Amino acid sequence: MIGARRHPHRRSATLFLAAGVLIPLVIFGMRAPDLRDADPPRWATAVAAAQDALDTADQALEAAASRLGDAIEATRRASANASTGDALDAARFDAAGAAANAAADPVDAAAVALRRLASRCSPLDLDVPQLEVTGARATSAGQQIENAAGAAAGFIAFRADAALVLDELATAAAALDHEDAATARASADRAATAHQRIEPLALALPELRLWLETTNDLIGAVGDAARALDDGDAAAADAARARLRDAAGEAPVSDRALALATSEGASRVVGLQLQQLAALARAVADAQDALRPVRAGLLARSASGEAP
Repeated sequence: MIGARRHPHRRSATLFLAAGVLIPLVIFGMRAPDLRDADPPRWATAVAAAQDALDTADQALEAAASRLGDAIEATRRASANASTGDALDAARFDAAGAAANAAADPVDAAAVALRRLASRCSPLDLDVPQLEVTGARATSAGQQIENAAGAAAGFIAFRADAALVLDELATAAAALDHEDAATARASADRAATAHQRIEPLALALPELRLWLETTNDLIGAVGDAARALDDGDAAAADAARARLRDAAGEAPVSDRALALATSEGASRVVGLQLQQLAALARAVADAQDALRPVRAGLLARSASGEAP
């Protein structure tokens, strides 16, 4: 029997397969030296550069937070003027818009500083949070706040008209108690005029409708009572006074509706812009908080002799 011969190609293939298995094992089994172990001076330089970048990022975020805080406070003052002021203070809206615009560049500078910090920390195996907002949001809010002065003036006029309606109705009711038809009628007319100026706002402020209905009933009852007194019709005057009392019974509920409408209207003047600025401030504050572990990591890498 002739013995089997080893085929030379089969032997080469075996060696090739063995190499194909061993080479990856050698490659993946080897661990590249850490930067600190491989090049200590370069490591120290990288840590120092990252620490400088961290200080810069801290300062940039603090500057952004300060400017946003100023913008929020100025916007609150403008909102307060719309909510409680007797007349428009346009300077407050100009100041609030300018403060919001002034926050735009610091926000962008903070984002740039964080990106630079991330680049410096990458060789040190440290993750750095990024600021996912831009100063354009502050600029947009600032422009809208400046443009809101007209809306604020309209809202202040609405509040004044609503107060006038209530004051004139109170005057009319007192006049009816003294059977002073002329005064009651004049007050009812002034209340009706102010009431007409308010009526269109019910389209934007649905809560206002109940108050408008109640005060309209009161105005009508006062007018009927005044006419009955002029005519000397005691029965009609008594009936009108009864209607007046019934309508007045709805006053507490309608006053709450007016309060809701007033709050809603005030929030629409610069409420959205205030929320936008607050969201920017929260994003900056979150970034500041997220830098704490980065600082701790840099301290550990600077002080410890072990590679990260």
